Formats: sequence, C-alpha cells, structure tokens
Amino acid sequence: MNVLLASPLSRGLFERAMIESGGGRNNILPLAQLRRAGPHGQRSAQQDAVAFARLMGIQGTGAAALAALRRLPAAKVVDGLNMASMFNSRVFDSYSGPILDGRLIPQSPEQAFKEGREAKVPVLVGANSDDLGFVAARTPAQLFLPFGKQAAAARAAFYPGRAGNFQAVAQQVGRVEDMIEPARFVARQFAAAGESAYEYRFSYVAASLRKRLPGAPHSSEIPYVFDTVRMSTWAHFGRGITAMDLETAREMNAYWLNFAETGNPNGPRLPHWPRITAHGNQLMNFTREGPRAETDPWKAQLDLVETIQP
Repeated sequence: MNVLLASPLSRGLFERAMIESGGGRNNILPLAQLRRAGPHGQRSAQQDAVAFARLMGIQGTGAAALAALRRLPAAKVVDGLNMASMFNSRVFDSYSGPILDGRLIPQSPEQAFKEGREAKVPVLVGANSDDLGFVAARTPAQLFLPFGKQAAAARAAFYPGRAGNFQAVAQQVGRVEDMIEPARFVARQFAAAGESAYEYRFSYVAASLRKRLPGAPHSSEIPYVFDTVRMSTWAHFGRGITAMDLETAREMNAYWLNFAETGNPNGPRLPHWPRITAHGNQLMNFTREGPRAETDPWKAQLDLVETIQP
C-alpha cells in the first residue's frame, strides 16, 4: 500500500488507505534500481531477473529465453515466495521486490512522503505487538552499536523487564525498527500534509493462544478486521473461542468499515479513536481489555529508533 500511495500512476484509484504491518521506511527490503546496482552491494532488478531465469533453468537473452519465461506457470514463479522466506538464498538471490523504474515507482515511499508527493487521502496504519522484525546482531554490543551516543539510552529503553533475555530484546528492536516506528512515521507524514491519519497497535491475543504467544504476531489481526474469527484457520481457535474474541472482532471490523466508508473510523458505541498529529503519539491499542485510545506506550523506543532509521 505504501508503494501505491507513492506512485503517481495510482492517483485517483482509491479514496482511503489502510496499511497493516506494511513498513514505510526503506529498510526491510530496499527498492532495487532497474539497471544499476544500489548501495552496499545491492543488485539491480535486472541482475535479479537474470538470476531468477537461471534458477528456472532458462539461459540466454533472446526470443527463446523470453518465451520460456512467459511459459512459466504462476505457481512456479511464486513457489516458496513469502515474508518468512524472503531472506533465504533462493528468494533473496532472485527476487528484487518493487523496482525503482522511474515511472511506476520513481522514488521510495519514504522519500515521497517526506517530499509531500504522496496520494492525498486519509490513512489508517499500524502494526502488531509481536510483529515481524529482522535483526542480524548476535550480541547486545552489536545490537546497540547503531545507536551511537544514545546506546545507553537504548539499552535502558529496551531492556526493562527483559534483563538477560537478549533474544527478546533483539526481536523488540527489530519489530520497532521494521514495523512499529515506520507505521508512526507514515501516520505523522500524512497528518503533516493535512490528511486524516489514524494509528493503531494490535495487541490482542485470542484467549486460547495466550499461553503460547507473548503478543500478537504478524497477520493475526486479519480475522478480527474481517470479523471472521469463527471461521479462521489461522488462529486455531477451536472450542476455545470466547465472547471477548468475538467482541474484539466486532469492534475492529466496525472501525475498519467506518473508515472505508467515511475516512474516519469512529462510530456509534465505539471508544473514540483520536487522529494522530504531525508530531504526536496518539493511537488506538486493541488490548485484552478492549480498544484503548492512548499515548503510544513504546514512545521512548520509537523515538530512539527514529534517529537510526536509514
């Protein structure tokens, strides 16, 4: 969705935008240049395409190679391609992701938002409490090195309650850097441009899963957004479904429908969801106790990560 918001060719195709765990910074998978290698050894999209053809057993650059590529069934093209596998060698060495082609995507969404070149529409954006995050650090020293002079402050912000649990801390740094802070960044940029912007945090975990899950994983909000908890196979609710599970789905679905219809998620019998401001931290947190409008409880962490975003 961020790419659509940044693309000049998408103007007029939609009136609102909802972004669920969609990033917004240029850090998870930086956009590839069409024909030119990028910084830090990033391959061009053309180089990735050649690698993909070879992976499919296709050689050469002529008409026969092109015809062979076009004959590939869709199932083979996308085989093994998902967010969980994006960094394994098969996918990473042959798939570029969105491409900076100068026309459809002339610049990264982050840069477009900073320069005010985004679609002028209301946005609803957020991420989950146990969302995706990718961190290469293997020690606390490596993890906090990017924070420079603020390393001590970062340690203090991320370590409370997790003393000695490096893995949990690293995962939190990763999810804040890749999903949580970028969501706030997008919301703030749209607010600064004068658009209605609403941020959320999905922290709700189904009652039957609370012993196994420390928070709400990536994509776990979907059965609630569409009010399909009773039918969901993702969450494996089984016979453990509760009235609170169903109420959370009803409320979340109502917010999303209201926003789709009017550009404002608020409606009758729903806790008020405040708009975020250009420098604010207002969000709606979907918790075990119901939706709660509050100042982002992770504000200190987000502020620190904001200073090291690439």
